[in-house]
Amino acid sequence: PPTLPLPQVFPPSRSVTTKKKTGWKLNNDDFLRYHGGCFGDVLQSCAIGNAEALLWAGLCYSCGWGVKKDPENARNYLSKSSEVGHSVAIGFCLQEGIGRNKDIESSLEHYQKAKDTHAAAAYLLGLCYLEGIGVKEDFTQAADLFKSAALKGKEFVPALVSLGNCYFNGDGVPKDHKKAFECYKNAAIYDFPPALNYLGECYRDGSGVEPNNQLTIKNFTRAAAEYHVDAQHNLGEYYIEVQKDIPRGIALLEKAADQGYAPAQFSLGECYYNGTGGTKDYKIAVKLFERAAKQKDVDAINVLGVCYWEGEGVKQSYKQAFRHFEEAAELGLAVAQYSVGECYGSGRGVDQSDEKAVTWYKKAEQQGDVRGATSLAICYAEGRGVERDESKALMLFQKAADLGDMVAQQRLATLYAEGH
Repeated sequence: PPTLPLPQVFPPSRSVTTKKKTGWKLNNDDFLRYHGGCFGDVLQSCAIGNAEALLWAGLCYSCGWGVKKDPENARNYLSKSSEVGHSVAIGFCLQEGIGRNKDIESSLEHYQKAKDTHAAAAYLLGLCYLEGIGVKEDFTQAADLFKSAALKGKEFVPALVSLGNCYFNGDGVPKDHKKAFECYKNAAIYDFPPALNYLGECYRDGSGVEPNNQLTIKNFTRAAAEYHVDAQHNLGEYYIEVQKDIPRGIALLEKAADQGYAPAQFSLGECYYNGTGGTKDYKIAVKLFERAAKQKDVDAINVLGVCYWEGEGVKQSYKQAFRHFEEAAELGLAVAQYSVGECYGSGRGVDQSDEKAVTWYKKAEQQGDVRGATSLAICYAEGRGVERDESKALMLFQKAADLGDMVAQQRLATLYAEGH
């Protein structure tokens, strides 16, 4: 049997204090200010062929800011802006392959030429450096470009948000949650949905500011009303976990899940798995986990492994459990790395191998997984898959015991009683 039982609980909820902030956050310093009538103004300018307005209308439809996402309209407006020679639109179309063959190198050339005069070009180029698109990843260069974009002309809202993300993550600048909060707060003045969502997360978790229940709900609600799916998900979880308003929370999770948002599909699956709201249905939970897993949601992939291990909502299969644990482990999830180690240690779902078990326990332990530390300690204590080493075993048992692991505490007490 496995050295320790496989985890029967879900991984901790995603938190603003650990989640790395990424993603496209674009806006327009001349046309799109996220206040009353702004999108209508953009469309009026589009009607007379304004290249700048055509660019931002396309980006709004592409990203879902102040309007529902519409890929067809996005392509239409971006292509028109590109056709009339807007350099940034040409660069974006080349980057995304909209109406033109995808050509990252040419896209970067357009951004480079326009970055000193156009905030959006500096911003898009910053995203390329941040994500390593066509250039070597360079967080410092990305942060500098976001700063530059934020100061061009009027306050450039998306650059403020991405600069806030840099401060939050410590990408290219010293990590500083207070500065991140100030960036989000300044961008939220313009009702920019990503900024409102991040601001809500800060108030929720006390990141850079004192926790505030009312401001958490207020900012999530404002962002959710602007079709921001992450905010809909955050607000749904907040109503369930904090406000204890289960029906309202589930309704918001369903709204976000129906739009294909993987984290919301996973959270809604949790509700059906645990019976939150009164309906416990493993089969529905599994379907939601599968939808999220197809989008490489690592938590959903891992929990599908638990479902197959236990036969909850699916036919019991150790092989299928191992396949899902391994996929999640390869994506870096510590609890899944521990589970892969347990599969190798027990020979369930895969050929038994103490050596491979130790490899995966080490990976889990290095990420702070307490079960991985305890299992690795047992291997060192008993010489399973690794040369016996009582000093390493003691160190790992102590580490896991200090974190509250009862198995480690018991083994540690036994070793001390034996005079070790």
